[in-house]
Amino acid sequence: MPIMNNQITVKNLVKRYGACYALNNVNLDIAKGEVVVIIGPSGGGKSTFLRILMQLEKIDAGEIHIEQVCVARTNNFGRVEYIDKNIWRQVKQKIGIVFQNFPLFPNKTVLENLVLAPLLLKKSSKKEAIIEAQNLLKKIGMGEKSNSYPCELSGGQKQRAAIARALSMQPEIILFDEPTSALDPELVNNIIDVIKILAIENGKTVVITTHQLNFAAEIASKIIFMDQGKVIETGTPQELLNNPQSKRLQLFLREFNK
Repeated sequence: MPIMNNQITVKNLVKRYGACYALNNVNLDIAKGEVVVIIGPSGGGKSTFLRILMQLEKIDAGEIHIEQVCVARTNNFGRVEYIDKNIWRQVKQKIGIVFQNFPLFPNKTVLENLVLAPLLLKKSSKKEAIIEAQNLLKKIGMGEKSNSYPCELSGGQKQRAAIARALSMQPEIILFDEPTSALDPELVNNIIDVIKILAIENGKTVVITTHQLNFAAEIASKIIFMDQGKVIETGTPQELLNNPQSKRLQLFLREFNK
């Protein structure tokens, strides 16, 4: 059974692409309110892990609990069973995800992007959805962009809008896949501030994948280092970045600091 204050628990998680392991026997617990940053080299399994949590990828073995609900598990015959689709839909509404390539709907304004999910999934009234969306945009300094289309936004503005859209459903868990990777370095702090304002300060559980160690050190309560589909080391930013124990993490940090 997962620990009661864990919002995400995975056990013996396996994901293969042919003979290659994207995730190899991963075990993780993420507690309510934690800000967990997953670092590691490209191809280490970071983004795959987030996609699996959203059931955008299927697993080959293991067990996943989200919000105390077992959403996938390997049965006694070695087959993976998934939760009933109606129950999964309810669990999924508690999770928001922001991808690295700002996938806003290009034919809708920023405001329309934010109100769409609350109207369709939460059955919010149009007035309520618009007021909430406008409040979110004001918090991140984009109130004047509510009627703009994605093609009229800069990269940083698109990412801020994508984060606000994920928060429009008022999820308990927010997943960020490389939220700063496509941005100029001077915009990274801006995105950190937005994540703090909209997610961390509101007590959300946050899971972020990134290549940027300064970003991880600034925002994480816990860092997880993944390589070749395995969790190699876990700890606070101080522990992992200043006193790494595994030779693989030590090498990774040396390469990063060159």
